[in-house]
Amino acid sequence: SLFPRILAVLFIFFAGIVLLRGWRTRVETLRSAPEEDFEVPRNYFSPVFVLILIAVYMALSNWLGFFLTSTLILFLMMIKLGVPYLRSVVISILLTLFVNFMFYKILRVPLPMGFLGW
Repeated sequence: SLFPRILAVLFIFFAGIVLLRGWRTRVETLRSAPEEDFEVPRNYFSPVFVLILIAVYMALSNWLGFFLTSTLILFLMMIKLGVPYLRSVVISILLTLFVNFMFYKILRVPLPMGFLGW
């Protein structure tokens, strides 16, 4: 239980840094721009898209397996971020293989095999 606690503390620490930097940048931007000309664009679809992909992963990972589901989810996220298609495919496959190696082989965490048995 020590490792999850260390991860939780690190996640909270780095989230605090990201929030602080974002807050400082927003304050500086608001101070430097004229009030009537400045409008903050709101993007509500990206967080909803990530939540939908997490739900899809949870629903399909046991049936499709870790490899196919993870590769698909990573590919869709990178396409949403504007990464070119070929690069998205290559990075998705390599990252999925790396995560599989780390969790399944090194840490011996069972991952969903899916109907193909991968």
